[in-house]
Amino acid sequence: MKEEKSQGKLRILVVEDNKAIRKFLNVSLSSNGYQVEESAGGLEAAGVISSFRPDAVILDLGLPDIDGTELITMIRSKSQVPVIVLTVRDGEEDKIDALD
Repeated sequence: MKEEKSQGKLRILVVEDNKAIRKFLNVSLSSNGYQVEESAGGLEAAGVISSFRPDAVILDLGLPDIDGTELITMIRSKSQVPVIVLTVRDGEEDKIDALD
């Protein structure tokens, strides 16, 4: 289990299947004082959220195991943690679903 907030740093969970993007976000956020945890899939992220208890989640909608909107629904059933959605989807309906 993760230890409590390390020296007051805000915790960010990055949920992204693209390794290069995950690494970029981790390096960028860590260098700006955030404590970062990574997950390549939605099901893994659901478990990490319970143990890591992030202050915010950065989420890609296109995950290999479950759709990002399904993960948002799972998150919302247990937490009101802010979720920032990153996506290359250009469909208006996808964006509306994520916001709902």
